[in-house]
Amino acid sequence: MAGISNYLIPPSDAKEDLKLRWLAEAFQEGTRFLKGQRAYEDLDRAIDMIAGLDDDRVPDSLSSVYSNRLKRQLREVVATMANLRPLWGYVSDNEEYKDHAEVLNKLVYAWWLNTFADRSIRQAIQWACISTGYVSPVWDRDFWVTGRGDIKLNVYGPRDILPIQIGRDHDLQKAYAVIIQEEVPLARCRVIYPEYADRIKPDRDSPSWFTRRIRKAVPKFASPVFDSLFGEKEEVTTSGPIVDVFNTYILDHSINKTDKPIRMGDPGTSWEYEVPFLGQDIPAGKTLRGDIVYRKATPSDCMLYPLRRLMTATRTVVFRDGTSPWWHGKVPLVRFTVDDWPNEYLGFSLVRDVHSLQRSLNRHLRGMDDMVEKALRPDQLYDPNIISKNEIERMDPRIPGRRIPVNMSMGKGLEISPAPEIPPYIPAHIEMLKAEIDHLLAIRDMTNLAKANQIPSSESIDRLLEMAGPVVTDISRGMERSLRDLGELVKSYFYQFYTAPRKVQILGKGGLSEEDFYFEPGALIPSKLKEQQFMDTVLPNSMEAAKRAKDSCIFHITPNSLHQIQQMSRKLLYLQLWRDGRFPIDPETVAEALDIPNFGSLPGGESNTVLDRYIQWMKIQLQMQIQAQQAMGQAQMEMQSQMAQSGLAGLAQQAAGAAGKPNGQERPGRPPSGQKAPELKTKDGGQRTVITEA
Repeated sequence: MAGISNYLIPPSDAKEDLKLRWLAEAFQEGTRFLKGQRAYEDLDRAIDMIAGLDDDRVPDSLSSVYSNRLKRQLREVVATMANLRPLWGYVSDNEEYKDHAEVLNKLVYAWWLNTFADRSIRQAIQWACISTGYVSPVWDRDFWVTGRGDIKLNVYGPRDILPIQIGRDHDLQKAYAVIIQEEVPLARCRVIYPEYADRIKPDRDSPSWFTRRIRKAVPKFASPVFDSLFGEKEEVTTSGPIVDVFNTYILDHSINKTDKPIRMGDPGTSWEYEVPFLGQDIPAGKTLRGDIVYRKATPSDCMLYPLRRLMTATRTVVFRDGTSPWWHGKVPLVRFTVDDWPNEYLGFSLVRDVHSLQRSLNRHLRGMDDMVEKALRPDQLYDPNIISKNEIERMDPRIPGRRIPVNMSMGKGLEISPAPEIPPYIPAHIEMLKAEIDHLLAIRDMTNLAKANQIPSSESIDRLLEMAGPVVTDISRGMERSLRDLGELVKSYFYQFYTAPRKVQILGKGGLSEEDFYFEPGALIPSKLKEQQFMDTVLPNSMEAAKRAKDSCIFHITPNSLHQIQQMSRKLLYLQLWRDGRFPIDPETVAEALDIPNFGSLPGGESNTVLDRYIQWMKIQLQMQIQAQQAMGQAQMEMQSQMAQSGLAGLAQQAAGAAGKPNGQERPGRPPSGQKAPELKTKDGGQRTVITEA
């Protein structure tokens, strides 16, 4: 019980049952922490409201009309927030890494497009609208086909992530432990871990999401046939046993206190390394003469888990317990919220403030529907002495042209009650409910943001951005922080898993140069660092060099660019710079800014920076001018030779003089001033568009 009572995980060489008992207690602690959040109680209600299940039960005789306006507006929020086109990239202050940053930019752009990463982020935003969503970037070795891997974004909901001993800042990277819970079908789990197949036990007969859905759906749609088939009080489940797999990342600061170095990580992998013992003499550098200088290993040098400790287990068996395989040394999680507050770990649901309005909207719609139905089929007052009950039951006031026989001498036997009138304040109240739902969800601001990239005028964009309001800008800015963290994690996987052949396949022949890069299986390491750094003990050369290289390039996102807020202004700026002709810019860069597909690269070599491309473009233009002049000179010589033979040379000179053109050139027009950004305008009644500038 020692490893449990003090909240610290038992050492890796402890007995398995002790680790499982610690995991069980940690799971309970994390669950209690989540349930203590105010937003936790809204999870089921939000999911049921979106699914149309959280509603009052209506008798069959009354209207059951249902307008899920809340779901429609949430879809607009998600669609707007998931429409990502950020101005991002890797930058470096170190000149030695400028080219390396450009390579990373091309890699992340290719990965973003090819893996549809934005679709995974969209799912995380959907969870964020309910409370909190997570994206977990990991390396999937069989992402495309067996043996061809790539970076995969796993998506988790608010119940799947359990922080253990997290601080007030709610930073997952500073928590002592973070449990990532996954529901895996029993058969798949046994395929992944075949050596433990006989010890893997299912936790339940169906996924938890299916059980919750049936629990909400059964009371509303119960029927005698349903009860006879499945039982009135029993919960309906699927026939697929499920195993809960827990990936627990731990900040284990254990150090090597033995008298010999310890090899850590899986042998032959990119995360295998050696840990010196405390006080061991380790290399600290070289003198000017090339002699190795040693120093004593400190506790920070002797950490067994510098990349964090990772334990993968179920409730009955531990699959692995050792160092994390990821070079970034972090918990591979990025959190997304749209309504976060400093006193709450979980973000609040957007449904929280509008669910009562949605229910009131449905009640009023049903009331109006019932009144319309009553107007079409009003109450009928009849004299049973004159008209029989069977006859009156066959009568339907809604059917036109009916002829009803009555005995006039016996008095009035049938009377139709007047149709009720819908008070005018009820439709007005319904419109008020709709407007309040839209206001609380900032739908108008979302619509303006979605239209910002469709307006050609930069002044119109500025006006739309002012109308978008601070709420949408705040949500967008928070997502920029999340994507910044995602970019840093993805960068580490590029270094760790993208091989040189893979990089060349993505970027082309200019993506790798022999003098700049040194190839090792599973990693891309600058050779310059290989020569400068001496690190053959604490971590392998490849791992330490890659860490230094990736730390020299940071992931940067231009503020307010995530949702195309600055995209149109940026395009017009690039167009103005190109048309001005005085700014050093090339057509390839302009084509990238204007999103022109399949434009291609400048011929004659691979250039990384805009200035390099401009120089290459100038060389191409100069070469084209020389070739054009040579071709023109040769054509003139041939023409003069032909004219001399035919005696028409004098007539050609006279014709050129009569044209009245100075020096044979057209009169130049007024060049643009470039003082205002160009704008798109329509002419001829919207039939054509032109670009105007000052």
